[in-house]
Amino acid sequence: TEFGSEMVMNTKILHLIAALALLFPAVAGATDAEKQPAEAVKSLTPTTEQRFTTRLASRFLTSYHYQSEELDDALSERIFTQYLDLLDPNRMYFLASDIEQLDRYRHRLDEALRAAEIEPAFEIFSIYRERVDQRIAHARAQLESEFDFTVEEDYQFDRSESPWAETTEELDEIWRKRVKNDWLGLKLAEREVDDIRETLDGRYGNIHKRVSDFN
Repeated sequence: TEFGSEMVMNTKILHLIAALALLFPAVAGATDAEKQPAEAVKSLTPTTEQRFTTRLASRFLTSYHYQSEELDDALSERIFTQYLDLLDPNRMYFLASDIEQLDRYRHRLDEALRAAEIEPAFEIFSIYRERVDQRIAHARAQLESEFDFTVEEDYQFDRSESPWAETTEELDEIWRKRVKNDWLGLKLAEREVDDIRETLDGRYGNIHKRVSDFN
């Protein structure tokens, strides 16, 4: 059935994403902790074992279950989109300029996978990790501010369908509202100021650490 075919397709993509997750486990959860130098971010390079895993993933993808799936531009685009969505589902890290820069890989991941060239995925993750560094540093800096809760403003919880932020200033504002909202939640729970600050600093630090730990 059409539904069954869609399930097979989705399963294949998920298995490929799982293979990418082996290549850089950061797919499993994306957020933050202590800053790493830019050189470390740029030093991510695939290992021989990872290239081998990619070849296996490519073969598996094209021969899985009862029907063969063509590793073509259409599937490449779906993989590209899924990967970005897994890294930054709420569009709070990447800039629109990052997505524009990376768009050259949208229809090239199929060729890269066939050749076990996983540099595109590493480049995407390197940029992502750099953005996480920046966002978490900004969030932690916000913890030293005093928030005015008499001002009426909205915080958008779900940005999955929103456009990517065009500027760093736009992301700064998104994160200011996020930190303010997180602070308010703890304030309403009658937590003390120092406790709120320590709790949120630890929360943002854990996000950063989960990403920074993937070398």
